[in-house]
Amino acid sequence: MKIAICYSGQGSRIQSNANLIKSQLINITGGPDTGYVGQDVLTLIPNTPYTFSAYLKQGTAPFSQINLYAAGGGLNDASANINFSTGSVTFSGTNLINSSFVPVGGGWYRVSITLNTLNQQRFINRLYGSGASGNLGQFSYFWGVQLEPGISPSAYANTSSG
Repeated sequence: MKIAICYSGQGSRIQSNANLIKSQLINITGGPDTGYVGQDVLTLIPNTPYTFSAYLKQGTAPFSQINLYAAGGGLNDASANINFSTGSVTFSGTNLINSSFVPVGGGWYRVSITLNTLNQQRFINRLYGSGASGNLGQFSYFWGVQLEPGISPSAYANTSSG
């Protein structure tokens, strides 16, 4: 079962698990601590691997980032920092168990990070349009964001209702 993610705009904090994954393009513009979308509290099954994935493409920002981490602190996190200028990605995290960065054509990439929830249930996710310390007005494009149990991303499944 996929956990649906519905983002409505930059700096968004979605409070619940909406039952939709929007197939629309997300253009995230902003600066430090504002140029992101994400869900603040996701309730996940403890001691289970989860994969957070998205398709992304460079806009005007040289960097982009995705994060999944335990709410309320703790040492359970995973992130991918993408450098479009060099075409490289740095994966990090205290409990990162799998990751991927795959070109899919037309300047788009699919990036994924997987962590094990250990004994924690509450998590936060973020998509940063210009990196977590990004520059005001720079942006990246995101599409097909999914969070699902398992150690790797499955094929994109459009579950939107319209």
